[in-house]
Amino acid sequence: MKRLLLFLFLFSLPFYLFSQKMQIQGSVIDSLSREPLPYATIQVVDINNNNVFAGIASDSLASFNFQSVPIKNGYKMLVSYVGYQPKEIPLSLKPHQKSLNFGFIALTPNVNLINEVQVTGHRKVQDLLDRTVYVVDSTILSKTIGTPDILSSFPEIMVNPITLETKIKGKENSLILINGINTGRSVDIRSINPKDIERIEVITSPPSSVDVDYDGVINIVLKQESSKGFWGNVDATLMANGRYADTYTGAVFGWKKMRLNIAYSNYLRNNSWETSEIRNNPTTNETYSTAGYCKNPFELTHNFIFNLDYFVSPNDFINFSTNNSLEGVDKNIYYTPTRISNGISTPLAPFSIQNTTDYFIGNYTVFYKRNLAKEGNSISANINLHYMDGGEYCDFSYEGAPTHVNDENGKKKSINMKVEHINQLGKTTKLTVGAQAYYQVFSGTLSGAILGNDFSNQRYNIYADLYLGLKGFDINLGLKAERNAMEFSNSSHSPNTQHALFPTIILSRQINNTNRIKAEYRRTSYYPSAWAFSPYRIDIDSMTAFIGNPKLDPSTRNAYELSHSYRTRPITFNSTLFFYKTNKFVSAITSYDSKSFKTTTYENSTGRIFTGLRLSGTAEFFKFINVEPDIQLYYEEYKRDGVVRENTTYTVDLSISIGLPKGFAIGGFGRYYGKRLSPQGYAEPNYSLDAVYIMKRFQKQNLFLYIALRGLTVSKETDYTFDSNINEIHTFDHDTYGLAFRLSYLFNKGKQQRMEKVNTFFESDKK
Repeated sequence: MKRLLLFLFLFSLPFYLFSQKMQIQGSVIDSLSREPLPYATIQVVDINNNNVFAGIASDSLASFNFQSVPIKNGYKMLVSYVGYQPKEIPLSLKPHQKSLNFGFIALTPNVNLINEVQVTGHRKVQDLLDRTVYVVDSTILSKTIGTPDILSSFPEIMVNPITLETKIKGKENSLILINGINTGRSVDIRSINPKDIERIEVITSPPSSVDVDYDGVINIVLKQESSKGFWGNVDATLMANGRYADTYTGAVFGWKKMRLNIAYSNYLRNNSWETSEIRNNPTTNETYSTAGYCKNPFELTHNFIFNLDYFVSPNDFINFSTNNSLEGVDKNIYYTPTRISNGISTPLAPFSIQNTTDYFIGNYTVFYKRNLAKEGNSISANINLHYMDGGEYCDFSYEGAPTHVNDENGKKKSINMKVEHINQLGKTTKLTVGAQAYYQVFSGTLSGAILGNDFSNQRYNIYADLYLGLKGFDINLGLKAERNAMEFSNSSHSPNTQHALFPTIILSRQINNTNRIKAEYRRTSYYPSAWAFSPYRIDIDSMTAFIGNPKLDPSTRNAYELSHSYRTRPITFNSTLFFYKTNKFVSAITSYDSKSFKTTTYENSTGRIFTGLRLSGTAEFFKFINVEPDIQLYYEEYKRDGVVRENTTYTVDLSISIGLPKGFAIGGFGRYYGKRLSPQGYAEPNYSLDAVYIMKRFQKQNLFLYIALRGLTVSKETDYTFDSNINEIHTFDHDTYGLAFRLSYLFNKGKQQRMEKVNTFFESDKK
């Protein structure tokens, strides 16, 4: 028996020695810059049965120190980070060994995806074939609070510190996405846990799949391994006079394979305004004028957000997202009309309009993406459902006596489907192909009567974008073939069908580490809104009416751009020469009769040329003064009914912030718009000093506090409209003055990242 026990002991000794729990530690760094790579993924794989133990280098130095890891010979360690080549390390153990210290593990940038990696100060920038990528590392996280703060730290992105309006500098409308998922609208940047962000992608030339309404894309890519536990935030902007409120409350829950985001926000506007209209008839020497005001209009929006990320496997990702909005308006507008004939002024009966609007807007999206075996290759599917039920009630009264009511209702249902395949053909070649289908149904009534504005819209397109590097140049060749068909339920309105090709040609070159040039041609199409097609008449008052136009065609635009970007640590500067020519420009056209009655409708009768120079960027002086200008100098031309009208002018948007000790900062932002043409007239120059503020950052408490004085000076908006019968002058004065407070607070509760067993099979999933 003793011999048997001795034999069993000696037989099991190797298993005892080489199947043990031990400590594994080290740090992950960039092989070029030697900077740490926080949130790098470390996986220990059992070669025999493919079981995986996974963890994250979660601190600012990208170090990991995992305790009590069950391990034996026959294991290997995989270290990976997005944008870098993964590293495989076999584990060889000695008897009684209790720990493994790998020191610095250096990862090499992936040349298949990255043309160039720049490290400017502490900011890591990756110039890919089709976008600029900023890696969010511990250096950025240590100096910022919240996702808006992170976005504003990148020189190409401008974030309004009070309203949180976010866009790419030099672009009019930027679409904000998470993980490339297009829900049909920009996401609320407050809903994103900053510690979940892996990188920010700035796309100044959107791919063919992006709607033409957007001329830039900000894609926020989240880590596949979400922050475990609970994270939440409260963000509120309030004006002391009660005229403005924008509040947000959200929570993010993280598990091994899932990330759940639930949020609620509301938006209140209650700023009084005054307006006036003067209609001069030079033929009869008569003038009709109105002076109106709206005191404390009540406009309130409720938004409910639900978003679920589910990482089925290392290669499969599913997202479910919903956004439901309730929008309401309740306002009373009072007008005092006057008629002047041959110098004699005659007061007319005053009238008022009680306006109530209620909208429900639902947006529902399902997204699936699978990473294929070849690195960089993927296939994805995106389905978006949209529903709108809107009603507008207007009660018109003259001298307190009701005269007529407009009770307008519109319902819209649509589905948008997209399938896309990304194929990394080579080290510097990528092909993206896809197909989209869009179907919309719209119906409307006026005071309960169906007036024949119901229509359906079907739109199909296939597209391809080829990105390739050739002898120091990056080339993008894109083409979208689209069919658009519109059919009205009223047989008197004939169907409208268009077939069109939309090409894109982009040629860019990285001159050196700081300079890049780009030439771009793009043809796009703009589709009018459903309301513009409504063929019935809406009487706004006794002297004003609106009529929709079911014969509208989409407008097309040919865009040419030549741009240069300069990027260093203190200065990022972008300049663009542009030329845009729009055919069948969709514009609101006003006509008057001999008695000054005004009718407005939409037409395709205008052609437009818009060309000039755009300058934007960020300049840092003395390491604490930050200046962000966005300037346009341009020439515009409108051509309608054989008449050509021209204008040369400029616009300036400017933001300045000054950093102070102990987390304080002061700043302000404002704008100036020069004279601008419209299809029938022009708008006079206007300016505003939108806000000056003082800010305090409480870094340890994850707290932001802004105190701002808004609307310090705002000029009136004055528009002139010219018609063969009447000349009209319209003014609008909006009261936005007041003291505002913005508070942003982040809180979280979770466990530290540690080595945990993941119930998956890494090698089989990889295949």
